[in-house]
Amino acid sequence: MLSFGITILLFLLSLIFKVAGKLRLTMPVIYFLLISTVLNKWAAANEKLSLAILLGLIGLTLISWLFSLKNVISDRRYARALEADVAWQINRAREGRKTPFDYTCDLLPADLNRFKQVGGSK
Repeated sequence: MLSFGITILLFLLSLIFKVAGKLRLTMPVIYFLLISTVLNKWAAANEKLSLAILLGLIGLTLISWLFSLKNVISDRRYARALEADVAWQINRAREGRKTPFDYTCDLLPADLNRFKQVGGSK
């Protein structure tokens, strides 16, 4: 029965750390576990400081989330602008009754080599 309890405890810790990793809360979770177990006497003696440190770690995580949200919004705006630009170019080409075969692309040998290195046709 004891080994079953330890197995469940380790499974729960593993699950907590996986979720914390996805949410970028690993440092606050580690700090909370240390305060709850190993540093319990220190946390009791310095309660305000230990809570301030925990809130600071959570605050840094929230700032990280805000930067990620800003980057996602910026990426979506860029994707929409790119999509609108491509649609505009396609409409412009259709208005001029151009086919894809009417366009040529002159590649220099250096450009062709770089294209092959990136993974283009060989």
